[in-house]
Amino acid sequence: MQFLEKFKGVGTKPNYEIWENNLVRKINLITLIGFFNVTISFFLFPALNIHSFQNVMLLGIITTPIIIFLNSTRGYLYGAYGFYIIGMIMMTVIAIQLGSESYFINFYFPMTLSVIHLFGRKETLSHIFVILFLFLVSTIIVVYYYSNDLYVLKIEKDNLFKVKIFNIILSLFSGIMEIIIITTESIKHEKTITKMLKEKDVLVAEVFHRVKNNMNIVTSLLNLKKENSNSEEVKNAIEECRNRVFSMALVHQKVFTKNNSSVLNFSTYIKDLVGEITSSMGNKDFSEININTEEIELPLNYAIPCGLILNELITNANKHAKIPSQKLIIAVSLFSENGKRKLIVTDNGPGIQDIKTNFDSLGMELIDSLCQQIDGKYSFENKKGLHFTLEF
Repeated sequence: MQFLEKFKGVGTKPNYEIWENNLVRKINLITLIGFFNVTISFFLFPALNIHSFQNVMLLGIITTPIIIFLNSTRGYLYGAYGFYIIGMIMMTVIAIQLGSESYFINFYFPMTLSVIHLFGRKETLSHIFVILFLFLVSTIIVVYYYSNDLYVLKIEKDNLFKVKIFNIILSLFSGIMEIIIITTESIKHEKTITKMLKEKDVLVAEVFHRVKNNMNIVTSLLNLKKENSNSEEVKNAIEECRNRVFSMALVHQKVFTKNNSSVLNFSTYIKDLVGEITSSMGNKDFSEININTEEIELPLNYAIPCGLILNELITNANKHAKIPSQKLIIAVSLFSENGKRKLIVTDNGPGIQDIKTNFDSLGMELIDSLCQQIDGKYSFENKKGLHFTLEF
């Protein structure tokens, strides 16, 4: 068993992907089955007084280590093509000489099975067609020789029966062994993938946890700096930075809590983010934020930019949309429409004539850049206040 494990591993490389090393092992094992078949045939056919293709059998025995060498030094494609090209040549010659009554044609089925299972991936799909074309050519040649009764050996009746039984048993054995190999290696492959996915999940969770903690530390440092400053301008600038950091930290916190690194429930995230922004503004008596969202999950590469955009819009509304005698009302909506997502943020302020003049340049640059990042289309309109729409 230890020898078999070492033999299977010949040609596997650290820089290969998992499926490539799995393919190398399968090629080695299928080559070993071929070597076994050829070796038995090499000694059996002379015992049945059939000597015509001993040289072909000897070629098969000699070729086996060459195929393993190609597999290990040049790559699995060289090994696979070497195996199938030489195998097709040998099978064509032997099939023609033994004739249709020998049932040697049965060996084509396990060979075809091995091709499909070895190269049945999108990365190697083109090779299936090339190798199956070789099978087709071989079959056409064999059928032509059969139909014209060319080069078929005259085998005694008793020996022909033994050849039939031998070919049926050996072809069936080859097929069963290939199924066992493919199934066993596929199970090992699946276990390896599962193990790696679990390790990845643990590592990703750890990364999110550390990022969350680091961002919380940055948020705390900004809060300390804000409290120690006497300048309102500095305090406002620090508060804007803190909110931006928090909007990103909240994504990592939500993902880490959910233990899912692929998507985020953005409707829940919006509520928490808006609550934090409102709290940090310290003006609950003068502003109201209404949230109306569908249950929508977003990938992280969309959730973070959308969170930052929302932070900029609410912050700017608090800075520019206040009317002294009127309570500021901000509305946030998120919903799906025609296969796309729409984020709408409105306020009941005076609206703006020139966005670039009224908004901070950094905030507008951020919104524009983040919308481009998610391939979104956005617009600002004055509709009894400022009306922002983002479609992505």
